[in-house]
Amino acid sequence: MIEKIPDDPTFYEQLANLLKEKGDEPAAIETLEQGIQNTGDESLSELLDEITGSGEAPALPDDGIARSVIEVRDAAHLLELVDFDNLPNLSNTELRLYDGVYDIGDNPIFLNGVENLSIVGTGNTEIVVQSSDELIIYIDGSKNVQLCGLTMGHSTDVKSFCTEGVICSYGTDVKIYNCDIYGCGVIGIYSAGDGLEVVNTIIRDCSSGGVTLFRGSASFSGCTFSGNSYEDKSQIISANGGAVVTLTGCKFIDNPAAQRIVASAATEWASASVVNETGTTESGNGWQ
Repeated sequence: MIEKIPDDPTFYEQLANLLKEKGDEPAAIETLEQGIQNTGDESLSELLDEITGSGEAPALPDDGIARSVIEVRDAAHLLELVDFDNLPNLSNTELRLYDGVYDIGDNPIFLNGVENLSIVGTGNTEIVVQSSDELIIYIDGSKNVQLCGLTMGHSTDVKSFCTEGVICSYGTDVKIYNCDIYGCGVIGIYSAGDGLEVVNTIIRDCSSGGVTLFRGSASFSGCTFSGNSYEDKSQIISANGGAVVTLTGCKFIDNPAAQRIVASAATEWASASVVNETGTTESGNGWQ
């Protein structure tokens, strides 16, 4: 029997461990949060990080912007936070997700009109959508949105007939770090904004290609493109409308596509798209 002593950290630690053993992780997390509030004990914070994985979050580059942090326990909480009526409250905020799967059903995440929002996982955080014709994340009219430490894709139940992509962005200065973006999403990333930055990210198993860009600038550093374009076998990266693309140290592995990159020529409406590459490696691709 655990003696109830509200001011003693040991009480909260023992209760949390008991709840965790019984499989009630949300109650264990709530117990530790209450204990931290009541006692301020550092060991409880360490135990909370161990359970939630919040201590494992990949580091984001410091952009000098102060953000309030919200711990997001589950998919329902995430969808509540990104509800259209609450979006104005999310500027200058970091949403910190735990280990595990955030199943958002057929409710894609729409980020409209926000600035300096970060959604940060642990590297073991997955956001999955159940509908084959829905995106996972749609960004519009937003600036400096950061996605980090997330795995994102469609449920295995709909992998054979996706009609939508994974991320679609019309935002400015969108940053994607240390993520795993997977198909059957038609396209891993579609961007018609400016200042897209993708770092140390895997884009894999997308049915029609890895990335489609229209206008603006985009950079990819240390990224891996694997198993993409297995349906139409066209290209992995499509640059259109004068897009300027920079690839640094990227890998293209086992993509069935006929071409690695297609850049549009100049038209009366747009200049030619430009692709700059440094340190690209490739193996087992359809064009080789």
